[in-house]
Amino acid sequence: MVIIMLHVEDVKEKKKKLLLHCCCAPCSSYSFLYLCDKFHITAYFYNPNIMIKEEHDKRLSELKRLIKEMELDIEVIEEYDDEFLKIAKGLENEPERGKRCTLCYELRLRKCANMAKKQGFDVFSTTLSISPYKDAKRLNEIGYKLEQELGIEYLYLDLKKNDGYKKSIELSKKYNLYRQNYCGCVYSIKYGKAEDISNKRIYNYINDDVKIDFEVSNAMKDLIEKAEKADILKDYGMYMNMADAIDTRAKQEVARHMMTENEWRQLASRYLIN
Repeated sequence: MVIIMLHVEDVKEKKKKLLLHCCCAPCSSYSFLYLCDKFHITAYFYNPNIMIKEEHDKRLSELKRLIKEMELDIEVIEEYDDEFLKIAKGLENEPERGKRCTLCYELRLRKCANMAKKQGFDVFSTTLSISPYKDAKRLNEIGYKLEQELGIEYLYLDLKKNDGYKKSIELSKKYNLYRQNYCGCVYSIKYGKAEDISNKRIYNYINDDVKIDFEVSNAMKDLIEKAEKADILKDYGMYMNMADAIDTRAKQEVARHMMTENEWRQLASRYLIN
């Protein structure tokens, strides 16, 4: 059996209709620029992992504003349900980029693929691969699986290539986009805003079921404050590793996705945080 995978560079003539799953405005910014000359794009905003309504609505609003300000002819299809809560049950303590995240990727891509097939699109894909914390290989494997299962073409992407993530940051600044500091679910909030963590804030959502608190060493707190002032965390996407590093347990037991205090000092030095 011969398997033909569709990549952007293969698209040369007639524009195909692409249903593009969009996670947020910053990730969509460069994605739109990269793809709009090659496809007729419809944005599909389905992100039930964004569990706080105000946050969900803010990201959707920013996506619509971006499309308007970029003067793009892109329609937005919105959808929301409680499917994420079902797949996340029992996986609340999984680390970021673990099993819960994989199931979340598949949930959103499957929904996009089904919508694309139902609405007569030629191809589907996602903006998720632009993030330095999203595994493009894993995303494309899920896309291939759905392509074979559902009979709808998937566009293989790794939008981080060719400085895609850096370009998305530049576009975010140009359009003054809201850039969230956690992925979406409350379980990922512990990887979020440095000042909230350093102030030992307790996040208390969903009937008190989720509580996240961190004890921070003075040395780590000092580095975090300087990094925030230098805007390093925003520009280099270090939220997750930083949050893991300031968990006091990480000083004794460092998992593969954690950063030690010494590694954080090296990072600080590299970006000239004095």
